[in-house]
Amino acid sequence: MKFFVQIACVLVFGLLAYAGYTYWIQPNLTALVSQSSTPDCLYAAHVGAAGAGKVRFSPDGQFLAIASNSRKSILKADSGKLICNFAGSRERTAGICFAPDANQIAYGDRSTLHLKTVSGQGITKIDISAEGKLTTLDQIAFVPGADRVLITRGNGISGYDQSGKKAASYPTEATAKAVAVSPDGNSIFAAQWKGQIYKWASTDSSPVKTTQAHEKYLVTAVISPDGRYFVSLGRDHDDPGGDMDLKVWSTENLNLIHSYPIGKGVTDMSIDGTPQTDSSRHLLISKSTGEAIAFDLNAMEVKKVWQLGRGVSTCSISPDASKVCFGLSKHSAIVDTDTHRDFTTGRRRMSLKGKPIPYYTLKGQAVSPGVVLVLESKLEEQADDLEETT
Repeated sequence: MKFFVQIACVLVFGLLAYAGYTYWIQPNLTALVSQSSTPDCLYAAHVGAAGAGKVRFSPDGQFLAIASNSRKSILKADSGKLICNFAGSRERTAGICFAPDANQIAYGDRSTLHLKTVSGQGITKIDISAEGKLTTLDQIAFVPGADRVLITRGNGISGYDQSGKKAASYPTEATAKAVAVSPDGNSIFAAQWKGQIYKWASTDSSPVKTTQAHEKYLVTAVISPDGRYFVSLGRDHDDPGGDMDLKVWSTENLNLIHSYPIGKGVTDMSIDGTPQTDSSRHLLISKSTGEAIAFDLNAMEVKKVWQLGRGVSTCSISPDASKVCFGLSKHSAIVDTDTHRDFTTGRRRMSLKGKPIPYYTLKGQAVSPGVVLVLESKLEEQADDLEETT
């Protein structure tokens, strides 16, 4: 008799558990996965435990460069197909930049500048340790038509030719944090950490214009591909833990056009467009809080917000603004796509502490830390929706 009572109890508890899972747990899990899924995802790529250090679309929109601490690769931007892998380095990746014709790429690993073709063939390696090490964000720029690459250094900008010979120098009063070049190659722009931005003629080492962009310090800056705007990120008040400001400057005279309070945690910036007249329309920023925001660059108004729910370490927007790319670091993500490129070896890989980390590559399943997502931006649809609403 006792045996049958035990069987009955097991059955009752089993039925209760089944009912609870079916009518309460499963619907909530489904809703959670639905909320966590990344919509409009074209493809994803694992890049290793260290996360995506830098992602950049090429100027022609054909390629996507990924430069993490553990891997440097070029993919086809529309499909995620692997074009090539570059030799790895244990040094921290400190910037990556396509040449204007998208046939070459330059990347730095702090003490060395590498020039390669987009197919992965080496052109030259330049020892830049004497100039001071590269650090973070965008700090490399090609000069169109001059076969010259510019890098930031402790007290300015240095230029090197294709052979590795130093060919130019543009001094700043403090450590340079960003460098950019106008589409015609005639003007060089830079920003230093004490908040000042500079403009030089490419043939002259004396600046033609300087402006105090931020009162306390500057983090980074980027030029729009069409050459109209220079966008800086920095702080203007005394609170060291306070919010930051985005400022949009005219490249013609370094006059301020817009100022926008962006808050904390900005990790990267990217602008769409090509050297064609007035083609840059959107500014994309990423934040460590998991947000990514696309602005209308002309009006500096928010056009779309992505809530990714985890830290975004880097971002890039394609030249035609049809795609956006986000690098997620050290957090899991839900990827709603069938196309998933795995750069790691095997179904399990080792964490830094030696423990295996399982992951899945099926549609809707969780993926491991260090993932790059490429999404349809749908910014034009967003604009249409806003027009219908108004």
